[in-house]
Amino acid sequence: MDCGRSWSRPVSIAPGYASSLNPDVAAVTVYSLITGSKSYVFVVWEQGSTGSREIYFVRSTDGGETWSTPQCISSDPADSKDPSIAVSVVQPFPAVPPEVTVHVVWLDNRDGVYEVYYARGENAGSSWSTCTRLSYSSGNKQKPTITASGNAVHVAWADDVTGSYEIWYMRSEDNGVSWLSRVKLTSAGAAGGIARGPSMWCSGSNVHIAWYDNRDGNLEVYYMYSVDCGSTWSGEVRLTSASGTSSLPSIAATKDIFYVVWMDARSGEFDIYFKSGFHQATLEKVYMIFRENTKVVVGSWVERPNVWPAATIDTAAAALVGYSLGAYGLSSFLAVFDSDVVDPNTLSWLDSSSNLISLGGPAVSLVSYKLDGSMGISWSTPSPDVIELTVDGHTWQVTSADEGVQDYFVVYITEDSGRFILVIEGATGWGTLAGGMFLMKMLQDTPGTIAGKTLAVVKWTASTPGAVTPSDTFTVAYTRS
Repeated sequence: MDCGRSWSRPVSIAPGYASSLNPDVAAVTVYSLITGSKSYVFVVWEQGSTGSREIYFVRSTDGGETWSTPQCISSDPADSKDPSIAVSVVQPFPAVPPEVTVHVVWLDNRDGVYEVYYARGENAGSSWSTCTRLSYSSGNKQKPTITASGNAVHVAWADDVTGSYEIWYMRSEDNGVSWLSRVKLTSAGAAGGIARGPSMWCSGSNVHIAWYDNRDGNLEVYYMYSVDCGSTWSGEVRLTSASGTSSLPSIAATKDIFYVVWMDARSGEFDIYFKSGFHQATLEKVYMIFRENTKVVVGSWVERPNVWPAATIDTAAAALVGYSLGAYGLSSFLAVFDSDVVDPNTLSWLDSSSNLISLGGPAVSLVSYKLDGSMGISWSTPSPDVIELTVDGHTWQVTSADEGVQDYFVVYITEDSGRFILVIEGATGWGTLAGGMFLMKMLQDTPGTIAGKTLAVVKWTASTPGAVTPSDTFTVAYTRS
């Protein structure tokens, strides 16, 4: 396989089955010390004419080379449509063959109105449970979606039981054996809108969902996430804002970075658009977070209330940050003074909408001066030739003899009023400059010790005294999630 650079020829996986519509696919590769590696591909679709459609299933156990005989899994003379499929794997130990379970939901009108039904294929889809009805309401339902990870299975659909379509959600914590009560996720109806077309993806305890609704007058794509396996959910986030219609999103994700595609008519005709994002701002995502609407902030060169004039070395650090971001393909940022974003007298924000990357500690930067206390960071001078850094009760010192040779710096990321701020500050200007170099190295190859962290204290040791170079030593002394 070559990551999609080339493709196999198309083959029919259900020859002789006419009127096959709305397919969905799921795949997984598993490994055990006993059976080795095995690649499964699972496909479902609706089969037949409107009014008497059934849900059919096939599987491949060799990565799509060969396929099983199609099997009906809905098994009812009523109409079944709009299937969605997911697969989960439970494997306590590598030596134990994994338990592969296939999960399918669809709409079924065997009860007089279309309801959401579910079936579970155990042993990688070789045997199927009886169909389970998940929804019970008088409302109209629209296309359900399903995703699974481990023993957790998540289902969502659109339902107008409240008078307007909203996105409803259910989950199972025992691999689809039993189900918790449904929950309404969206609030489009309160704003006079409707919410439809959900798409879900999960990885571990992180669950992502996208849909489209018209609460703001135009059809736009929205997003929510859960970090606790669907127990609680974030607020609703609008992802699109174009003048044309945005609808029918599809979502995929890694652990906590999500990717969305959708139909968009902003050009007058429908095109496919793509967007990626994250639900938790951590240091390794700097390249994503600050790729637009970003200002690089340094201290002023004139004396002001609260802080001293910035050192030239801080400006050099800013230049290094700008170079690093530019080398990574990011160019939509602006260099400004700290007094352009923070009022020197009141310390109130003058710019509360731009993302900020701030260079320099509280002695030279109004941004650090404003934020450090709330971030649990303090700087002090216990003696004339010692600068002391304290973070979360941990303390580090830099002496005058260390200047240009070694230093400590702090790098942290925080959210403020819907925008993000990255601060890099050293005990001296050398530390701040080293922090800029660390950012460049971080963009090129994220050190594992800061992945998933929002703050890091790093010790810099110069390979050549009086210079900051890529060959210097950077030792992560402390991190905060």
